[in-house]
Amino acid sequence: MKKSMLVAVLLLALGSTAPRMTYALQLQDTTQLSTGTAFPSADEVVSILADKLSLSDDQKGKIKPIIAERQQRLKSILADTSSRPMQQRRKAKQVLSDSDKKINAILTPDQQQKYTQVEQQIQKQMKQRMQEKKGTSN
Repeated sequence: MKKSMLVAVLLLALGSTAPRMTYALQLQDTTQLSTGTAFPSADEVVSILADKLSLSDDQKGKIKPIIAERQQRLKSILADTSSRPMQQRRKAKQVLSDSDKKINAILTPDQQQKYTQVEQQIQKQMKQRMQEKKGTSN
């Protein structure tokens, strides 16, 4: 329960970073990891990005290792019980920001715009889910 609350807070704290798409997918259809946090595979994320952004094979090949590294780093941050929740959020936000820069460098301007639109939609959905959870827990 405490870990799921931390993940929920982490998701909200991430603000406007691109990987919300990844985390929204986590909330819908996921496999639980030993940390209690679910992450879709790098292949799943790239597949979804390819569908939403019409990625070329070259772009997919360049983005996949970025996603895989990001997910590994996020798993490590969430597994680090010696860090305070606020420290974890800051570290995670930095990881996400770094990976966003790398991903955006690979995308065309049109894809970057679509990516931003999807981010905004996902952020709105996540806020609604969090409000719904708060409403059902009261």
